[in-house]
Amino acid sequence: MTEASNKGATTVPKSDLSLSQHTPAHRVTSVLLNGKNFAAWSRSFQLFVGGKGKSNWLLGTEKQPPVDDPKRAQWDMENCTILGWFFNSMEESIYNMFMYYDTAPTLWNALTQMYAHAHNDARIFELYQDISHASQETLGLSVAEYFGYLQSRWAELAQYEPLSEFPIEVASIVVKRQSRQHTYQFLMGLKSEFDLLHIHILNTSPMPSLYEAFATIDGEERRRRLVLHSLPSISESPSMTDQMALAASSGPRPPPGKIVCYHCNETGHTKARCFKLHPELKQHFVRNRPSGSNSSRTATIAEHVGSSRAYAPSDFSRLQSQIGQLQE
Repeated sequence: MTEASNKGATTVPKSDLSLSQHTPAHRVTSVLLNGKNFAAWSRSFQLFVGGKGKSNWLLGTEKQPPVDDPKRAQWDMENCTILGWFFNSMEESIYNMFMYYDTAPTLWNALTQMYAHAHNDARIFELYQDISHASQETLGLSVAEYFGYLQSRWAELAQYEPLSEFPIEVASIVVKRQSRQHTYQFLMGLKSEFDLLHIHILNTSPMPSLYEAFATIDGEERRRRLVLHSLPSISESPSMTDQMALAASSGPRPPPGKIVCYHCNETGHTKARCFKLHPELKQHFVRNRPSGSNSSRTATIAEHVGSSRAYAPSDFSRLQSQIGQLQE
């Protein structure tokens, strides 16, 4: 009787652990499908679905069970969840075109037929154009950002031009040439400040790989950035013009140990020989001054002395007497 009751019991489908943490409204891609980015979008979507163990839904191997099959309820639940992932990873215009598809496999087939091979030649041309015109200076990017810019375009090109099209013995040769070509393209667009480094990389035998070349240039950029950050900024340090203006306005400073006149507070003479206190000494100074270039102050004194009157010998006797009195 127990066996009979068990046979008559309704089988309740078990929840799939790979789907239990994700509702149909869950967005699973970093970019939304807009009709132009199918390669990048499909790559992201396939990785997520494959990570949940549901790649067979995209490969078309997950067949729909009959209505009376006990597995039908589980199939319907998974189908609705994956459809939700599809719809919530599309822009509204794309969603409106495909919203009435009932099964995930038919929706995936429709998307691949419409977008996977649409305008490939135009997109490939656009990608090659982006790469050939790429310049770190023009784009205003750091070395790492510039490298990422190229990487994203190389990766998309690989989707359109897969190596699987080549025989196995040829594919390895193509990979090596492609890697070397990527290194050339990376070095071509660097700022001119890295010219010496990229010449060094090209002259190294064997030539470093793409990632080794990137690590070298990126490390140099980081080193220079640290050096610049350790230096005081120009705005914080006084300019040369400001320093010259300050020196001119503050006037000369008497060096330590020099003779200072306590009458005019200038250096180089005492009070007894101060021209301001004893103007009659100017002519004597001009007559005995050393040859060669002198300061502007000396030239000014000479100019004034040139217009002074000549002194008689009796004047010098009187001058010597006055000097003697001052020194007492």
